[in-house]
Amino acid sequence: MKDNLVKILYQILKSDFNKRGQLVFNFIEAINNDDSNNITQQELDILIDLSFDIEPYEANPERRRQDPSYFGDEKLEELIKEALEKIEGLKKIN
Repeated sequence: MKDNLVKILYQILKSDFNKRGQLVFNFIEAINNDDSNNITQQELDILIDLSFDIEPYEANPERRRQDPSYFGDEKLEELIKEALEKIEGLKKIN
């Protein structure tokens, strides 16, 4: 499952903003439905935290203006890259 979750994160980073909203939703849904068979608790914690952090992502700039908690692509990319770096860091420790 972890590989699928990480794959979705890389898809988000590579996709244009038109597809990002759906991919973010897919990631959050995958986290919520995860059976966690092949993932460490530390990795799962990082991915769960990320799912909460990216929930206020809004691809549409007009909608983003409606709520100050919404954010766009730059912050989304920053949060995802940070989570991926944390996961990679865990591999080096273990």
